[in-house]
Amino acid sequence: MTLGYVMPQTGGLAVIVQALIQPIFMAVTEVNDSGIDLRIIPGDSGTDGQVASVTVDRLLNDEVDGIVGPAATSVTLSVIDR
Repeated sequence: MTLGYVMPQTGGLAVIVQALIQPIFMAVTEVNDSGIDLRIIPGDSGTDGQVASVTVDRLLNDEVDGIVGPAATSVTLSVIDR
């Protein structure tokens, strides 16, 4: 299984990205330790709808099974219907 995440690696919320992605990687480790192969593909939202849209397109083209994020409501609303 492959999941992607769309988090603010750049932009105004980049200062909180570690707090947002650390639990994701903790969960991936726990799932993998249980015998399930889970892979995560990172992506940047840039705290910007256009940046997030490009990232979501890339993740969808990579055929991820799900996407975690974005962190900002305005960014989420720009990609939610994808």
